[in-house]
Amino acid sequence: MKMNIFAWNINSIRSKMEFIEKLLKNCDVDILLVTETKIQTTHEKEVRAIDGYNVIWNSNKTSSYHGTAFFYKSSINVEVLQTKLANVNKI
Repeated sequence: MKMNIFAWNINSIRSKMEFIEKLLKNCDVDILLVTETKIQTTHEKEVRAIDGYNVIWNSNKTSSYHGTAFFYKSSINVEVLQTKLANVNKI
């Protein structure tokens, strides 16, 4: 099975959601990992799901200079790692 997976250090996602939507649709991207989103939890509406895609995102609660977002096609079965990563430091 072939998949289109992109990664992008976006250096702030705020003004780029429209471009992200075009990229996902025009390039038939299955998964897009975005780093350096620079979004804090108080601005969560700036990262939104796009038609046909889901998004999981995380940000640094003390600084806006970090953050990641994971866009993936709604048809892909993605297991959220949050519960699995809870025990990583105990290994």
